[in-house]
Amino acid sequence: MASGRRLFADTTPLRESPAFRRLWWGLGISNLGAQLTVVAVGLQVYSLTSSTFAVGVLGICALVPLVVLGLYGGALVDAYDRRKVALSASVVLWVVTMLLAAQAWLDVGSVGLLYGLVALQSAAFAVNNPARSASSRGCCARRCCRQPTPS
Repeated sequence: MASGRRLFADTTPLRESPAFRRLWWGLGISNLGAQLTVVAVGLQVYSLTSSTFAVGVLGICALVPLVVLGLYGGALVDAYDRRKVALSASVVLWVVTMLLAAQAWLDVGSVGLLYGLVALQSAAFAVNNPARSASSRGCCARRCCRQPTPS
């Protein structure tokens, strides 16, 4: 029978490392915002077109850059300073978020623009995610962030 300690997630890095704690909360809030954006843009496309097919195309526009650049995101992080890569990709994500909000407030009504912005957002996420994941190791002490051992 497994001990009680092994049944739950190890929260030691969250307790002992303020830098890791800030990164963890930041990633959580960022991911929540990204999911809300996915829902909002999908609703907007459906509202503009009344077509579930158009909403499905939105998913393809998000998937293709994610797969294509996902293959190169890790290589970019390895080749360049991961902090600069993450910061650059985060700036692109913020700009795309502001453009999505602006086009909604201005009632632009262009589905093609939404497809393009979602593709750009997905491309930036594909580069940003490996950079942020790689930087999480540097925020906490080695004893806090150990690799899980196979049982």
